[in-house]
Amino acid sequence: MQKDLALEKVKNLIGNYQEVVNEGRISKYNEEMTKKDFILPLFEALGWKTTDSREVSAEEKISKKRVDYGFRINAIPKFFLEAKSFKEDLDTRKYIEQAISYAWHKGCTWAILTNFEQLKIFNAEVRADHPWMSQLKPTLHCKDFINNFDELWLLSRESFEKGLLNIEAEKWGKKAKKTPINQRLLNDFTYFRDILSRNITKLNENKKLSEEDR
Repeated sequence: MQKDLALEKVKNLIGNYQEVVNEGRISKYNEEMTKKDFILPLFEALGWKTTDSREVSAEEKISKKRVDYGFRINAIPKFFLEAKSFKEDLDTRKYIEQAISYAWHKGCTWAILTNFEQLKIFNAEVRADHPWMSQLKPTLHCKDFINNFDELWLLSRESFEKGLLNIEAEKWGKKAKKTPINQRLLNDFTYFRDILSRNITKLNENKKLSEEDR
């Protein structure tokens, strides 16, 4: 029921957007208007309490700059969102690096860059020469919000409660699967033991050490 209700709200938002386009008002929308009329209502439709600053914080200071919104559940950051106006090109490298940097400095995996017309999801843990390589899936356009609603729903509050975006990212190879701590310790132990053994052998080449001596 919650998902069905969200779908209807998103349909209404797309209808409002189409009115703005048809009336030729799209170029008059600045960033603040875009956030107020479309971006915040979109995430409110996805179950986020946008009026609760403990859940959705605005203008949060990060590394001497400010990100537009931080989204949290039980005080734990789930993603940071950088918003732009309709007229801005979201493929601009500066904007992408900006969004990723905010999340990375907060130790948060996910960064969102959107102007409502387009929506991009980035994994801030993926450090690459080209920031586009950090993007999860192709850009989602508002005209496809309904037909690809399951993808949009990955950004819902319910989705983050269930960890659905992480699961989806693992399928796409955009997020490393978590290795159990005991397995990581065993892997580290084996790795360092191998290095130590090779170094001992190298330093004692003339002594013909047996496997047990190493």
